[in-house]
Amino acid sequence: MTENEVVQNQQEVQEVQEVQEVQEVQEAQEAQEATDISFTDFIDNIPHLKRGATVRGAIIRYDNDTVYVDVHDKSEGRIPRHEFEGDPDFDLEQAVQNHTEIDVYVRNIRNSDLGKEIILSKARVDFGKYKALIEEAFTQKTPINVKVVNVVKDGVIATYGGVDIYIHRTQLEMGMVNDLEPYRGKSLDILVTQFDPDKKRLRVSGSRRALLASERKGKAEELWHTIEIGNEYDGVVRSLTDFGAFVDIGGVDGLVHVSELSWNRIRHPSEVVNVGDQIHVFVKDFDPEKKRISLGYKRSADDPYHDVETRFPVGSIVHGVVVRMFPFGAFVEIAPGVDALCHISQIANVRLSKPNDVLTEGMEIDARVLEVSNDARRVSISIKEVEPINPPGYEENNI
Repeated sequence: MTENEVVQNQQEVQEVQEVQEVQEVQEAQEAQEATDISFTDFIDNIPHLKRGATVRGAIIRYDNDTVYVDVHDKSEGRIPRHEFEGDPDFDLEQAVQNHTEIDVYVRNIRNSDLGKEIILSKARVDFGKYKALIEEAFTQKTPINVKVVNVVKDGVIATYGGVDIYIHRTQLEMGMVNDLEPYRGKSLDILVTQFDPDKKRLRVSGSRRALLASERKGKAEELWHTIEIGNEYDGVVRSLTDFGAFVDIGGVDGLVHVSELSWNRIRHPSEVVNVGDQIHVFVKDFDPEKKRISLGYKRSADDPYHDVETRFPVGSIVHGVVVRMFPFGAFVEIAPGVDALCHISQIANVRLSKPNDVLTEGMEIDARVLEVSNDARRVSISIKEVEPINPPGYEENNI
């Protein structure tokens, strides 16, 4: 072998050795990285269970009293099921199916003959989290959505993530609320009006009325900019008085006078509408300076007098029932809602002192139409032109 060949062989051997060394280094690095990852995972999976700690666990099952949580320990953690009642939107069945993870507070760990018992609390974690959200809402005056879970003497108790919020009955609506039961189980948007963390027990109060008042103010401004006579609105009856009904038409209350509620005579608005009823009204008049709106409710098409000229033409014979009597005559109902006046001089062939000399309420009579007007909403009739009703003894005195 020549000297050149020897040198070449030595170079090839050296190159092979270098390649092997590089491979060994790479394999060693990969092994080290694998070891590092496994060690990190191992560290992360070491349960940090100790009393007073907050850990994360997955819900795995539940029974009537307890919800069981996997907290990466040989023993399952336990949460009293009633703690989930403070969060009515939490679906336990779905949480079990999905193994939903939640943050829990470790209340206690104790060992017994039956094994390790890990007592957890969801409400403790929720309370701290939602307490901060409530404080933020109180400070920034932003609304929160709560669910009413209980009814007490003067109001309701609502919950927001397990934090109880008291709402007085005067703060539920714009007016007084007498029956609180319908609010049980309802979700409401409210403003937090009291947040007092300095007491032994956190005190939080809320108001739906304050939120409604704020919304109402914005609606009122818009309505006063757009209102016109004849505008129609769907409103809600807010209160009743002897002289009419006040109707909220969108931030502003308008008055429907008792005479505008029905074409028939009524003694009180409650004969037609009740508080809380939704009714369709139209604007008859308004005064933006005095902030007054006069509303109409009854419709011309519903007026029983709107076509009396066609239905009861002059000269026609009508049949009716005496419904009311006055010194000047008697009113006879000749159709539902249509009362015709028979003047006292048109009842008998003789002068009467008063209509009830010969008539009684409920008496059926026949009469001729003398006068009729759609615009005046009036019908005049004569009984004596068909068959006069004379007082007893009249025939004898005229023999």
